[in-house]
Amino acid sequence: VVALDKSTKEVKWRFSTDSRVNGQVVVDKDGSVYFSTRNGKLYGLDSSGGLMWVIDTGIDSEISPILNEGGLIWGYGNRLMVVK
Repeated sequence: VVALDKSTKEVKWRFSTDSRVNGQVVVDKDGSVYFSTRNGKLYGLDSSGGLMWVIDTGIDSEISPILNEGGLIWGYGNRLMVVK
């Protein structure tokens, strides 16, 4: 995952994972970034690209998280979870 400065197009930060990132990345009002990977991990990064947390389900998933007022919603296997 790479964050670019929209005016200069320079790289602000990079974060490497051990699997392919699913289709969407979501960003909250504070600039924190959330995404999932094909090997069943859900990541939360702060606005500087630092790891805040990772949830490792051990179950492959091609589902990207979504963000709404209730929290971060994500699915894997036959489960759906909300992270607050």
